[in-house]
Amino acid sequence: MPDPTGDKVYPLIMEARPVLTARSGKEAIETYEKSREKIDRVILDMIMPDKTAGDTYDPLKEIKPHVKVILSSGYSINVQATEIVNRGCNGFIEKPFKKKEISHDHKTSL
Repeated sequence: MPDPTGDKVYPLIMEARPVLTARSGKEAIETYEKSREKIDRVILDMIMPDKTAGDTYDPLKEIKPHVKVILSSGYSINVQATEIVNRGCNGFIEKPFKKKEISHDHKTSL
């Protein structure tokens, strides 16, 4: 979520869906809390300035247990990402990714 390129990339990825962005884990949780009924999926960056992806993922699941979350990173999947996926996260996608990849590879997840 905090990736500055996300402001340009994520709206394209999510096709014609409205997109909310956050620049930190704290902001992501606050945004999700306020708009949870409007949000049906989250692309969660592994590297954020203030929280780990796991520290952000858990509160999102507490707010709405069935939220669909895809982890995203510029690096291949690592131990932390694997651990979050094993806790129920819907998948992992490596950046940079294309609209086709997120639409096709994670269609059932998202």
